[in-house]
Amino acid sequence: MVDFINIFVYYSPLNWRTQYSITENLYRIMKNFVAVVKLLPLLSAFTVLTILGCSSDASIPMIVNIDVAIQERNMTPSEILVKEDDTLILKIVSDESGTLHIHGYRVEQRIEKDGETKLKLDTGATGQFNIAFHVGGSDPSNGDHQHQNNEEEVEEVILGSLKVYPR
Repeated sequence: MVDFINIFVYYSPLNWRTQYSITENLYRIMKNFVAVVKLLPLLSAFTVLTILGCSSDASIPMIVNIDVAIQERNMTPSEILVKEDDTLILKIVSDESGTLHIHGYRVEQRIEKDGETKLKLDTGATGQFNIAFHVGGSDPSNGDHQHQNNEEEVEEVILGSLKVYPR
């Protein structure tokens, strides 16, 4: 790189060698100019790749807001896609009361019929996770969520899935 700087300083009209004719000095300038021009595509490609690489927001965690509707035991959308370390905020409306939870995450949220409920989830684990709805059921804040047979059986419906892709 120092050679290219020297080329422009050394062969500038202010620094022409007096022992050479103007034609010889111009020839030397053109010869070095051609060498620099040959490198321009490489420098341009390097610059573009550097800018694209630095401006990519693929590594920045996002806040993802999704409206979810549960009607007749079906969830819309049935599949939720996010990236690892994103913060997922679900705004949920349901035509039945129950408890929504995501298998693989320790997240449970009581859902009231015709009410709007927000569920916030930090997506630290990657993979595909079932989103389940326990119709009716008890309050998950009591810590009594179980998949075993109890005296009072609560129906579990798999509504869809959460897919968390690696960042």
